[in-house]
Amino acid sequence: MFLEERVDQLEILAVDQGKQIEIIAKGLATITTDMQRGFADVKQQQAKMNKELTLVKHQVAEVTINLSEFRIEVNQKFNRIETKFDKIDEKFDKIDEKFDKIDEKFDKIDEKFDKIDEKFDKIDEKFDKIDEKFDKIDERFDKMDERFDKMDERFDRMDQKFDDLITLIKSK
Repeated sequence: MFLEERVDQLEILAVDQGKQIEIIAKGLATITTDMQRGFADVKQQQAKMNKELTLVKHQVAEVTINLSEFRIEVNQKFNRIETKFDKIDEKFDKIDEKFDKIDEKFDKIDEKFDKIDEKFDKIDEKFDKIDEKFDKIDERFDKMDERFDKMDERFDRMDQKFDDLITLIKSK
């Protein structure tokens, strides 16, 4: 009996192991199928990504071309702006030259005014001297007037004396 029990146990164990092997085989088949599907999906996604990458590369190439064209356009605009600034600089240089000439003219005019001022100062001095002379002449005339007044008084007294003398002579 012991052997029979052992054989029964072994049969049960063999059936159990068979079931486990079947479960493992099904699991392995499922995993294999999933892996194959996964690899197929990865290959599809990789192909899709390659297409998208190619599209992106084309877009980058277009952007690069557009950027190059934009750079050329910007450089041309900057060149035009630089040319305009050069012209403006030239105009400012001409204006500076004109201001320098005007400054020179003002300096000359200032010099002339200084000379005229000097001449006026000299003329003022001469007028002052003439005024002094006139003052002296006025003083002389005043003195002469005084003398003439004195002489008039003398003449008046003399005339009075002559009148008195004539009256005295007539009376004698």
